[in-house]
Amino acid sequence: MNAPLPPDGKESAKPVLLLVTPWYPSCYEPLAGIFVAKQVEACSRRFDVRVVHVQGYLRALQRRLLRRRDEHSEVLNDIAAPKVWATIYHPRKLSALMGDRLMVALLEWRLRRVMRKLRSAPAAVLAWTSWPIGYALWNACRKAGLKAGVLECAGPFAIVLSSKTVRESLKRMFSSDVNILTISPFMTREISRELGLELRNATSLGCVIDEDYFALPLRQIPVPGQKVRILCVGTVIRSKGQDDLIKAAAAMQNRADFEIICAGFGPDLEAFRRLAVDAGVQGFVKFIGSVSEAQKLALYASCDFFVTPTLHDTFGSVIAEAMAAGLPIVSTPNGASEWLVDDSCGYSCTAGDPGSLAEAMLKMIRTHGNFDRKLIRDRVRVLFSPDAHVGRLCKALGISAEKDRANGENAKADPRTVRLREPGVNSGNVAGD
Repeated sequence: MNAPLPPDGKESAKPVLLLVTPWYPSCYEPLAGIFVAKQVEACSRRFDVRVVHVQGYLRALQRRLLRRRDEHSEVLNDIAAPKVWATIYHPRKLSALMGDRLMVALLEWRLRRVMRKLRSAPAAVLAWTSWPIGYALWNACRKAGLKAGVLECAGPFAIVLSSKTVRESLKRMFSSDVNILTISPFMTREISRELGLELRNATSLGCVIDEDYFALPLRQIPVPGQKVRILCVGTVIRSKGQDDLIKAAAAMQNRADFEIICAGFGPDLEAFRRLAVDAGVQGFVKFIGSVSEAQKLALYASCDFFVTPTLHDTFGSVIAEAMAAGLPIVSTPNGASEWLVDDSCGYSCTAGDPGSLAEAMLKMIRTHGNFDRKLIRDRVRVLFSPDAHVGRLCKALGISAEKDRANGENAKADPRTVRLREPGVNSGNVAGD
């Protein structure tokens, strides 16, 4: 049963963007929820954004039980997220009993009921995740004469393909005229590989990076004798590779000129703290737990470079945040790093190989002062600043673009035309091809 909708009040002069998502700021799913909230905040500059939150009955109960105990609550308080316009409670966990087709038909019916609450047709309709929400919304929009957009960020994508019905349904949708958006080129290739399709009309959208990151003061050239501060931000879990970071630090502990700050909360936090003690690197690698948005900004401003040893990431917004702060990057070739990072703004290492990670970090310790941090920042600004993101989203959804700052030069620029100087070279400019 749908939750009652608040009255619309005065009709907005802005075009309506209907955004349907299972993720929104909550103590149960904080990271994905923050990601969506930032997109909503950016799009609200040009659209009347109506968020439809799809959640399971059991998930809603878990949120209520965990609301006061989750360590991310401080982070969530920093996010000014617009209120949910409508909530759909959907029994996805019962799909094994109901069958995939019946479950999607029920969700589609509920989405159509919500869409009828709108006073006029929305300018655009966007679903966060392809199954089951994206597929149900695509069907609902076809019957209403609207064109839907589907943004996929879940990875590995194979986990979405839980049955033959799901695979066939998604192949049918992705082969249609639906607007396909992915979180990165890496994600686009995963979907193509798993479904055996060539997604020619897919747009890699990335995420929104707040203006606060671009406003941070750029780190100055290091003072001789001062410790190099290395930052790692992310959920503390084995798939993010912090255990490899500990092993790499153990191979580097013969030198005392660095420290690694690991910010983030996760199921393996205490285990990795013990691993650091067992490896004898607790003085070099510090797990500081969950941080607020303001604390995270302060960390980016005070560190010399950023490291992410993740084993798999469809995007990795922290890489884009770090580059927006002007930090050089050491990373494995996944998601955003594959998209944005080359030798002119960072170094790559092999996933799951502590030796390769240690080698890349040692190289960065020696050369991080040679990178042009302003040009690193500019590479991200042209894609992921709020205005650039909204301009690219409009283009992907086929919405007429207004001639405002969201469609200025930043929105048109290609990050591959931003040429960063090689480390050690004294000059460099942003140049086109």
